Amino acid sequence: MSGHFTEVINFDGNDFADLSRSILKKGLPLRFKAFGSSMHPFVKHGDIVVIEPLNNKACRIGDIVLFQDRSGRIRLHRVIRKKKDGSCIVKGDALEFTDGTVREENIYGKMVSVERNGVSIEYNSLKMRANGLALALLSPLSFLIYPVIRKIKKIFQ
Repeated sequence: MSGHFTEVINFDGNDFADLSRSILKKGLPLRFKAFGSSMHPFVKHGDIVVIEPLNNKACRIGDIVLFQDRSGRIRLHRVIRKKKDGSCIVKGDALEFTDGTVREENIYGKMVSVERNGVSIEYNSLKMRANGLALALLSPLSFLIYPVIRKIKKIFQ
């Protein structure tokens, strides 16, 4: 045995929020299975994501961050804009609209890698940072782009 083991533990939303916040505040990385499709294709349902604490660093436009929304739910979405007060506007890549403003204290960490089919993709590389920044800058146009993409998909299905 290599010293590594994997145990799957299921949590409800509140427990996951508390556990995530606690682990990241201790300066430790958090690894979990993504649920949903709001960040498709960068993060797919079932991918394993690794989140690292911000450690008093500000998140940047293009970062994929783990945060608690106004309803108390934990989400993993991209920073598309920063405000002067340090808060961020975040949005799922596959969603048409933003989650609104998230205060810095509600951002627990940022995604540094995703594991899919046994392959780890590092998100701190220059290429991935550039992709993230491009998506963040194009994101305000998604309400125009996504309906067209959906119509094209229907034609070819």
